Amino acid sequence: MSNLFEVPDAVAAAAGDLDNIGSTISQANTAAAFPTTGLVAAGADDVSLGVAQLFGAHAQDYQALSAQLEAFHQDFVQNITAGASAYAQAEAAGAKALGNSWQPGQQGLLNASNGAGGLLRGDGGTGGLSNNPLLRW
Repeated sequence: MSNLFEVPDAVAAAAGDLDNIGSTISQANTAAAFPTTGLVAAGADDVSLGVAQLFGAHAQDYQALSAQLEAFHQDFVQNITAGASAYAQAEAAGAKALGNSWQPGQQGLLNASNGAGGLLRGDGGTGGLSNNPLLRW
């Protein structure tokens, strides 16, 4: 039963790792924002001014896209964390419903679904079609 609870823990750990990666990327984008968007022209000529404006515009577009990706990443991490929590709660509820140990719960489920005559496991017993004289061969 302990194996089932390892999955939500692993997913929660992965969500934490994703959050750390997102924070690192966000810090890098923040550090690069001014040096890339506030470019100074290499010279006083029109070509240098045009190139600086072109690269500055691309840097601003990158920063806008980066902000959108950061918001998506934060939503993704929150959804992964919520999924891990929901999975853990479902596993705990299932474990509680089956009892303290897996084997008695498993046997109880088998007995409930097996039905008359041993549909899933057994020798067939007296249930099912064997009780109907018209269907005997």
